[in-house]
Amino acid sequence: MQDANGWRCPDGSFFPSEPTPAVRMRGLDLSGHEQAALKYLEAHRPDLCEALYAERVAAGHETWEDTDGTHLIKNFMTRHGFQHISEPL
Repeated sequence: MQDANGWRCPDGSFFPSEPTPAVRMRGLDLSGHEQAALKYLEAHRPDLCEALYAERVAAGHETWEDTDGTHLIKNFMTRHGFQHISEPL
């Protein structure tokens, strides 16, 4: 998959993400992969979305933006069989 940024799902399907800007302020917004993961889980996997929310709360993060830089979302996705795909554009 050329110029692909997104996630490969456990079933082999793929959903895209926007590349994270090279310059940004940490804690104000999530990376492109994290934003895409949250949107996907909300729309397609509410069970995993609830589990991720519970993990965020247990870790003491009040908002999703508070998780920026912690890899909480990326690690969660990986543990549940999703593969982080990041190819330069």
